[in-house]
Amino acid sequence: MKAFIVSTSCQMGLNHFASNRSLCAKALEASGISSLEANTPALRIPAAKVSRFWNWLSASQRDPSLGFKVALNVPFGAYLVPNLMAAGSKTVGEGLTRACHNYSLIHSSARLQIKKLSRCIRIEFIDDKNESSSRQYVQYVLTTLVCHSRNATGIDWNPILLRSRNKDFSASKEFQDFFGGRLAEYCENDGFDITLKVWNQKNQRHIPGILEILESESVRQQKSHQSMFSFSGITEQMVKVSLGNDSITIKDIAKRMSVSVRSLQRRLAEERTSFEAIVEDARRSLAHSYLTDSSLTKSQIAYLLGYSEPSAFLRALKRWKKS
Repeated sequence: MKAFIVSTSCQMGLNHFASNRSLCAKALEASGISSLEANTPALRIPAAKVSRFWNWLSASQRDPSLGFKVALNVPFGAYLVPNLMAAGSKTVGEGLTRACHNYSLIHSSARLQIKKLSRCIRIEFIDDKNESSSRQYVQYVLTTLVCHSRNATGIDWNPILLRSRNKDFSASKEFQDFFGGRLAEYCENDGFDITLKVWNQKNQRHIPGILEILESESVRQQKSHQSMFSFSGITEQMVKVSLGNDSITIKDIAKRMSVSVRSLQRRLAEERTSFEAIVEDARRSLAHSYLTDSSLTKSQIAYLLGYSEPSAFLRALKRWKKS
């Protein structure tokens, strides 16, 4: 499933940027993104929905630099692993390299490519599918990359050239000035150039020792990327945040995922599991966590796990002990 995260980080920026906070809610509704999808960082949102999200914002606001303005309001640390990797790197270039390398944790069908030229370094946004990235989203990504590199290193550096595939992308003078004021239009890819001097500049806020921890976490996330964002993985996440309601059905989950019940059942079968098995595993996992909290009674845990009565939870406990 081609998908990428817009969710929490973009919402933070949009809510800070917009004078009317209902703007974000309207954009999410128009694009078909549920509040559950938007507020659960572990979930990934289909690329088509995110494209509709940015296109709706662009059409409603008629602001050519909307992506740029939203990005300016995204706090450092919103993209935790790439941000901290930049902070743990010794130079600006090393931090940007690590951020670009780990961009796939955020966007599964696009990548940030680094080219080392004779007089500068070029960073380009490349959408391998050429279908999921609106102009405003690309603007948002490139601006966030520069802003967070500045925060991580303590160096207020500027690109020397903004590269644009078309005029609409860089129509705002404010956006051009942020990227150094020079513009090259009708390029093969959107991106920017920075000098070798900036690239090699030492990180003034270098945090020794953090990279070893973050590299192992990044490798773990990269390896689990496919399974984490499979249909079964997304279903499990949705089930976990939905337990505790009066009832939880495959119909409810399928609706939130914007698929039919039959399609969800088929995709789960292809991954050698079922909705019932996922609910059972989710309850078992959460029960283990809840039982370690002595402040919760078994009746309270039964409610949190969505059981209609405590006796059903007790029967499940006996079943799990035998297996």
